[in-house]
Amino acid sequence: MPQMMKKCNAINGFLTDFSHTSKERFPWLRIDLGKTYEVQEIEVFARPDCCGGRLRSIDVKVDKEPCSDSMVFCGHFCGPANVGEKFSVWCPSNTTGRYVHKQVVGGSETYLDPAEVAVWGHL
Repeated sequence: MPQMMKKCNAINGFLTDFSHTSKERFPWLRIDLGKTYEVQEIEVFARPDCCGGRLRSIDVKVDKEPCSDSMVFCGHFCGPANVGEKFSVWCPSNTTGRYVHKQVVGGSETYLDPAEVAVWGHL
């Protein structure tokens, strides 16, 4: 079963470090924003040193609960990303949530290892 990363360098403001999951079929990353926000845009930055191709076939969702079956779908990135590339997904109007969930939804076993994830919105 996939595990949430305990330490997440993907949300520390630096593009020169990263977090990654174990190699698995549908790796995922869930970010707790700490409060409920109206989420507008989510940016994902590929590692600047290698491995951009690992960022592919990714769904991005938002919800108020960490493990909801009714997460709001914000977007899908087909990819693969290039080394150092940034991609964005935009959430539907009035999407509110505390948790941002990214998951590889297709392909073979892989790692999920973004350099950074930025979430844009307001309280």
